[in-house]
Amino acid sequence: MKVMVVYYSMDGNSKYVADEIANQMDADVLRIEPVKSYPSGAFSKRFWGGKDAIFGGRPELKPYYFKPEEYDVIIIGTPNWTGTFAAPMKTFLDENDLDEKKVAFYVCSASGNSKKCFGKLKIKLPNSKVLAQLSLTEPKNKVKEEDKIKIQDFCNQISMGIKK
Repeated sequence: MKVMVVYYSMDGNSKYVADEIANQMDADVLRIEPVKSYPSGAFSKRFWGGKDAIFGGRPELKPYYFKPEEYDVIIIGTPNWTGTFAAPMKTFLDENDLDEKKVAFYVCSASGNSKKCFGKLKIKLPNSKVLAQLSLTEPKNKVKEEDKIKIQDFCNQISMGIKK
């Protein structure tokens, strides 16, 4: 089984989860990054990131190597920006055909409410088979044993879904 974790992380939460998943599943990892970074100030990054999320921004990404046909499962990791996935992930999904692939999603947020974000990911990938979903609240900043168990369960769901 070959697994790829593709993630975008602004504050390091999605990266933290990507690293945990990669360790547990022996997965490859691809961090996507916009050519022009979002501002780092608390208000500025939320304003510009939120604007892109609401108005469908598609920032140009730094070059990366990815061939979906090389993987059995693609795990998508993103922060939740105003109820949807981050704009750099929108660009990535527009650039890559994941139609009919086995996928899994994890979403990191400050609120813990990722239901709308998962719904929008499913709309973006309507013909893909979703094996698992994971929602975490600031996992890097508020490390909890409960989150480690959730990540392990998420990985187990993916492994079981691959075998089906």
